[in-house]
Amino acid sequence: MNKLSRRQAAARLAGLLTLGWATSAHALVDLLKIPARASTKAPKSLLLGITQAGPRLVAVGERGIIVWSDDGGQRWQQAQVPVSVTLTAVAFADAKRGWAVGHDGAILHSSDAGQTWALQFDGLRANAAVLARLEAALQAATSTEQREQAELAVADLKDATSFGPSRPMLSVCVQKSPVGERLWVAGAFGQLFTSTDGGKAWVDAAAAIANPDGLHFNQITALTDTTLAIACEAGKVILSRDGGRSWAVRDTGYNGHLYGVLSGQTTGQGPGPLLAYGFGGHLFASSDDGATWQATPSPTKQTLIGGLRLANGVLLLVDRERHVLASSDGGKTWSVTQAPAGLPLAGVSSVPSPGRLAVAGVGGASLIALNLP
Repeated sequence: MNKLSRRQAAARLAGLLTLGWATSAHALVDLLKIPARASTKAPKSLLLGITQAGPRLVAVGERGIIVWSDDGGQRWQQAQVPVSVTLTAVAFADAKRGWAVGHDGAILHSSDAGQTWALQFDGLRANAAVLARLEAALQAATSTEQREQAELAVADLKDATSFGPSRPMLSVCVQKSPVGERLWVAGAFGQLFTSTDGGKAWVDAAAAIANPDGLHFNQITALTDTTLAIACEAGKVILSRDGGRSWAVRDTGYNGHLYGVLSGQTTGQGPGPLLAYGFGGHLFASSDDGATWQATPSPTKQTLIGGLRLANGVLLLVDRERHVLASSDGGKTWSVTQAPAGLPLAGVSSVPSPGRLAVAGVGGASLIALNLP
C-alpha cells in the first residue's frame, strides 16, 4: 500500500467520528489551557472511557469531564481537570495512580484516585518528538526510495500539525512486568508513547513498528506482563512478546477498524489464543500468534466497543447498542446474555461487586446487571 495522501489521512481521521473519537478542532481558544467547567450535568455528559481505581470507578469524556464514584456507580462526583479537550480513555496502575488521554495529544495524571488531575504531556510535545524521529530517519536514509519516503513523512507531519496539537490519543494501558511498571499510550496516525517513570518523561516508541501508512492505533492492551497488543484500523493487530522492544504487524484479512484484543486463554500461563473485535460486530481468532486469523460467528452486527475477562475466565464483549456477549470456551462460541435498553455505549469496565458491569457512553455512566448461565 502506498503512503496515504494528506487528504486521505484526514478522511480516515474524520471516520473516527462514528464512535465519537475524533480530533478536537484547534480553534481560537487553546482547550489545553482551559480547565474543565464544573457542572451538575457532568455525570450525564458523553463519556468515552471508564475503569476501576481500587474500589472506585472513574470515567472520562467530552470537554475534559472526569467523574468518579465510590458506591459502584450509583452517584458520581466531578474531578478537577486542567483541560477542556475531549478525553477518550483512562487506566489506573493501582487505587491511587491513574492516567487519562484524549484530544490534542493530552496525557493527564492523577495521584489521588482520580479526584484531581495534572497535564503531563500534550500534542505540541508529541509532534516535536515525532518530527525529531522522522528528521533523524531522513538524515539516516541510504537510498533514494528511503529518502523520498522520509521526506514525504516529514512534510505530511508538518502539514498535519500546522494548526496545532490536533492529533488525539485514543488508548492508555499500564504494563506490569518483572522489571517494573511501564505506561503505554497509543493514538491516531500511529502515535505510540511510553514511560517508565510514571509519566514524568514520555518517549516516542513508534519507530519500532512498521506503519508506513500511519494507521490509527485504536487500543493498546497488556495481555500479560510481556505481551502487548494494539488493535488498529485496516484489520491490523500489532503484537509484542518482549514487553514492547519489538513488534510484529499481523493482518486479520479484514479491512475495517478493530477496537480491541483479548486473550482466549482460560487456564494456565501465557496469552493463549488471540481474539480481535471491532466495527460491525466483527470477531476474529488466531491460535498461531496472529500469523493467521479466522472469522468467528458473532451474534451481533453492532460495533464491539470493549471487552474484559471475569475472574472465573468468562470473556465478555459489549457492543455499542448495549448487547453483552459472553463466552466460556475461550472465545470459540458466543451468546448474547443481555440486551438492556439505553443509549449508545463507548466504554466498559468491571465493578468492585460481582455480577455487574459499569458502562459509559451517551448520557453518562450506568450499570448493567449480568445474568450469566
